[in-house]
Amino acid sequence: MGPESVVATYRKRNLVGTIPEHLVFTPGTESQIVEAGGLRVSLAVCWDMAFPEMAREAALGGADLILAPAAWREPWGFQYDLSCAARALDSGVYVASASQTGVYPEANFATPGHVYGPDGTRVSLSSGAASISTVDPATSLRWRARYGNTVVKGVGEEPLEIVS
Repeated sequence: MGPESVVATYRKRNLVGTIPEHLVFTPGTESQIVEAGGLRVSLAVCWDMAFPEMAREAALGGADLILAPAAWREPWGFQYDLSCAARALDSGVYVASASQTGVYPEANFATPGHVYGPDGTRVSLSSGAASISTVDPATSLRWRARYGNTVVKGVGEEPLEIVS
């Protein structure tokens, strides 16, 4: 949502096979990138973060930040953290995760969200139930220049030049 209307619609692209999501939802087919607060922002919902292609597509589209809301139940919370850090490193972008927490009769959700920098390290500080971080869109470009740009158009093609 923007200040006056809907800016974009996103549908989760990778439905979880261990629960009957496919009986309720139709998977999406496209990533959306919107301008927000001086950043180019993409969205990946829950199980989408397990797939490197999701973050890669966002980075190729010019995203600085991927927002990743989720509900990864235990014992898989560690893999959610790891997936978010890996997707940040894979594509040299920030990833801000926000995971459901709490104990419910059918599941325990114990992994809080964090922000990961383009180098895959956690850059947020916990403040109660929240994680707080500052995101600098130039950091992705600096990281790619120092580490090596892993965002490429396709196998055997030159890296994508990103101009900010």
